[in-house]
Amino acid sequence: MNTYSDITLNIDLGAVVSNYNRLRDLAPTAICAAVVKANCYGLGVADVAPVLLKNDCNDFFVATLDEGVQLRKLFENCGMPNIYVFHGIKKGEEGEFANSNLTPVINDFYQLEVLSNYAKEKNTTQNAVLHFDTGMNRLGFCYPNAKEVKNSKFLKNIDVKYIMSHFSCITVEDHELNKLQLERLKDVQKLFPQIPVSFANSRGILTSSKYHFDMVRPGSYLYGVSGLSGLFKSETVVTLKAKILQIRKIKDEGVIGYCGASKAEKGMRIAVTPLGYADGYSRILTGNSYAFYKGHKLPLLGRVSMDMTIWDISSVPENEINVGSEIELLGQNITADELACRAQTIGYEILTRLGNRYKRVVR
Repeated sequence: MNTYSDITLNIDLGAVVSNYNRLRDLAPTAICAAVVKANCYGLGVADVAPVLLKNDCNDFFVATLDEGVQLRKLFENCGMPNIYVFHGIKKGEEGEFANSNLTPVINDFYQLEVLSNYAKEKNTTQNAVLHFDTGMNRLGFCYPNAKEVKNSKFLKNIDVKYIMSHFSCITVEDHELNKLQLERLKDVQKLFPQIPVSFANSRGILTSSKYHFDMVRPGSYLYGVSGLSGLFKSETVVTLKAKILQIRKIKDEGVIGYCGASKAEKGMRIAVTPLGYADGYSRILTGNSYAFYKGHKLPLLGRVSMDMTIWDISSVPENEINVGSEIELLGQNITADELACRAQTIGYEILTRLGNRYKRVVR
């Protein structure tokens, strides 16, 4: 509950829905699913997924079986939307997939055999998505094995809902691998001419309609992470604010924080906030970040500690800021993408690393 927390994480569900609708409109001939893995990229699947469902999203992708089971329970009284599990199925998990009505994404012959044997044992047909690795060299059937998959005896009692693949380099629009992956996926499609195809993630939707096929799978763009390319400006979903614990005016020159990472100059005014790397505010941001207060940019001082950060508030008139004033560390003024750039990572990691000591406000 974190009733007494001085750090607040605001989640704007209306912005999530708006981002979803905009992405869906950009791929009008395809079904628009939602990737809700990793607790909706850290935002809270229990809050976000039901709202997407109420706004006509009927297809959801998670990473693990546990995530799928949790999501199905959330949807218990909300019909039976489709839930696909990226990591697929292992022996011993067949019953849970069936009980929770989850569709595994089949990534190799072992998984295909596990599902097929279960279907044969129960005298049923089991749903699946077949994932083909067209160039990423991660999960999925190897592209050269596509004909072997097509002719596999284990497909006889499998109802293949989609053929899918995943981009490796789509953030580089003209990367040669994008074209090669598309060509390979089309080759696979010829082997399964009656099966719908899913390829495009968030960036794929923006890059070209030729990647849309029958289903698109946006993820990060739904949650306010859309990169710095300018192709799509996601509405701000997450705002992170922290109250000031202490303000002090530096009387003598010295240092600030662990190992004297910043200089303390005479007359400087600094503010301490109760947030640090334990809350997902990365230590690598030391000396390379800022916060905002009423239009004033506040440079980060000293090293990011486990539970505290220090800010230069010298630019703010003394009568405008006090102990208890809230400063913005993430939101409209400094987006997850901008913070990620400073932390030498991606916006996905910024969101999924947000800690659990916040006071969460969902609207």
